[in-house]
Amino acid sequence: IKVDYLKWLYRSSPEGKEISSEHYEKGKIRGHFCTLPQDFNNNKSKKNLLFGHILNIAVADDMRGKGIFITLARNCIKKNISKGTDALWGVANANTTHGYVAYLKFRLVCGLPVKMGIAIPFSKTSTYHINKKFLRSKFYTSQINNFTFCNSSPGFKRRWDGKLLNFRLRSPIGNYFFTINKGGILISTFDTVGSIKIMIILKIISKEKKMNSSYRNDLIRSACKKHSTIFYLYTGFNKSVDILGIPLPRKILPSPLNLIYRPLSRSSPTKNKID
Repeated sequence: IKVDYLKWLYRSSPEGKEISSEHYEKGKIRGHFCTLPQDFNNNKSKKNLLFGHILNIAVADDMRGKGIFITLARNCIKKNISKGTDALWGVANANTTHGYVAYLKFRLVCGLPVKMGIAIPFSKTSTYHINKKFLRSKFYTSQINNFTFCNSSPGFKRRWDGKLLNFRLRSPIGNYFFTINKGGILISTFDTVGSIKIMIILKIISKEKKMNSSYRNDLIRSACKKHSTIFYLYTGFNKSVDILGIPLPRKILPSPLNLIYRPLSRSSPTKNKID
């Protein structure tokens, strides 16, 4: 991981700076556990909540098996509580999920779903490659300034606005593509498996509580057209957009991921109310 990427990620977010815990040996960092603040809202109670997203975890190979991961996590949790974080959430792999649940009071909510779909790669809507020139363009600026971010879908949802989207799209290592129509925004990238190119949906943001299927289809078709493929992949959840596709069995995924959650304050939903 490059230093400029970490500086951007940890210090430039409009939602706040990182909260982390480190383990040192002989003056060098040999373990790191980090969370980033994220603003969520509860549409039912109209409350805004501060969640911590567990993001970067690293323990040196020769430090493993010594309980450093658990110690770092506990210290980071204490720091989050002291700073008023309402809850922590993250995506854990098979190797770390047990530690979160057994030793850190997290709940395993569910396995993270992955869908594969097929779309006709044709649309009159344009998809743009994101670079510094595009982000400074009058077209992009006007589109974001006039875009209505819907943060009132059912349940708990991360709050998105123009500042947050601008920050995410300026990642030093991102290779992102931008599609917009009357229904919403789709951020995509691509990958290749063998000789098959796949459009990957990174984020889809709706203007309404529920995106119209015709707008959804148009966004996906435009991105597929840009990436010259009929295949698309989506990982995660989105209550505002029904993304169609075939759920991929976990056994064929190279590294199945799990959604984990732990409440830290009375304002956050209990572990049993997250679904």
